[in-house]
Amino acid sequence: MHHTLSNSIDHPSYIKRKLTLEENLKFYGRWAAACTCGDVLAMGATPKGFSLDLSAPLETEVSDIEAIMEGVQQTLTSLLLSLVMIRQLHMGGQ
Repeated sequence: MHHTLSNSIDHPSYIKRKLTLEENLKFYGRWAAACTCGDVLAMGATPKGFSLDLSAPLETEVSDIEAIMEGVQQTLTSLLLSLVMIRQLHMGGQ
């Protein structure tokens, strides 16, 4: 069990419960994707892709990298669904 508190981009306060290492890694992936895409959205543009450079020690477990990437994918999927819904609203629900 990981004992540090993580600040959540999904909520305006700290996560009050203890997070496992996997939860923290997924959070990191979500945070990285959300910060990058958020900058593009703030400029009034629509993200067309996502690129990630990840540097990790050689002893890093593959499952840790997979957890980070799962977090990235969660954010990108959520963002894509949100953008589709916004476009539908602007097009009159078509």
